Amino acid sequence: MKQASSSPGFWVRPEVRGSLFAFLATLVWSGNVLVSRQLVGHMPPFAISLYRIALAFVVILPLAAVPLWRHRQHYWAHKGYYACLAAIGFSFASTVTYIVAHSVPAMNISLIGISSPLFTLLFGRMLFGDVFTPRQLGGLAVVLVGVLFLLAKGNLGVLLHLSFSRHDLLMLGGAAGFAVYTVLLRKKPNGGSQVCFLAVTFGLGGLFLLPAFVLELQQTGFMPPWKEGVRWPILFLGLGPSLFSYWAWGRAVQLAGAARAMLIYYTLPLLAGLQAALFLGEPLLVVHAISGVLIIGGLLLATLSTRAS
Repeated sequence: MKQASSSPGFWVRPEVRGSLFAFLATLVWSGNVLVSRQLVGHMPPFAISLYRIALAFVVILPLAAVPLWRHRQHYWAHKGYYACLAAIGFSFASTVTYIVAHSVPAMNISLIGISSPLFTLLFGRMLFGDVFTPRQLGGLAVVLVGVLFLLAKGNLGVLLHLSFSRHDLLMLGGAAGFAVYTVLLRKKPNGGSQVCFLAVTFGLGGLFLLPAFVLELQQTGFMPPWKEGVRWPILFLGLGPSLFSYWAWGRAVQLAGAARAMLIYYTLPLLAGLQAALFLGEPLLVVHAISGVLIIGGLLLATLSTRAS
C-alpha cells in the first residue's frame, strides 16, 4: 500500500501563492500606467501622490485602528523601520513617476522602471548574501530580452539612440527606492498585521509628503481634486495601486521572496500593453506576442522548481 505523500499541493506552496499575489499586484500597477495619463497635466505630482495615499489611509484606518492601539508599543519601538519604508516606498518612489512625466520620454520611463528588479537582486546579494543559480540568471536574461523587445517595438536598434538627462537619474533613484522597499520588507519586525503595517506606512508617507504638497500648492494654485475626469482616477489610484497592490506585494515578498516577486514585476509593461489594447483600443501587434512568449518563458525558467512531485 502506497504511503500518502506529505508534500503540500501545488497551490498550497508558499512560493506559488506568493507568485500569484505578485502577479495581481503587478496587474493593478499596470493599470496605474494608463490611469496616470489622465491625471498628469490636470493635477500636480505631489497632489496626485498625496491624495492616493490619503484615500488608502482613510479606507484602511477603520480596520486597523483597534489593533494599532493594542500594539502601539510595537510600532513605537520600531518607528525608525516603518518611517524608512514609508519615506522610501510611498513618499519618494511612488511620486517620482508623476514628477518626471512631463520631462522624461515614455520609453525612458519604462526602461528605467524595469531596472528595479535588477536593483532588488543586487541589494539582496549585498544585504542578505542571496545566491542565484545559473537557471535563475538565464531566466532573468530571457525576461529582460522580452521586455526590451516589447519597449523597442521589435527594433532593438532604437535603444542605441536614446538620450538621458538628469531627470532620468531621478527616475532611476525611484526604481532603486522601490527595490530598497521590497528588500526591506524581508526584515519586517515580528508582530502586528499586514493591515496595520499598511495603515502606519500610509499615514507616515502622507505626513512626509505634506511639506512638498503645501509648497506645490503655493506655487501652482492647486485645483479641486474632485472635478469631473479626476475623481475616478484618484479613486482607482487610492484603492487599487496603493491599497490593494501594496498589500498584495507585501504578501508576495513574505511568501515567495523579493527576487521571485520582482521577476514577476517584469510583466508590467506587457500587462500595460494588453490593457491599452483592451480599454483604449490600441492595436495588438506581433511584437506583443513575441515579447509575451519570452517574458513568460523566462519567468517559468527562473521560478518553477525542477523537483519531482
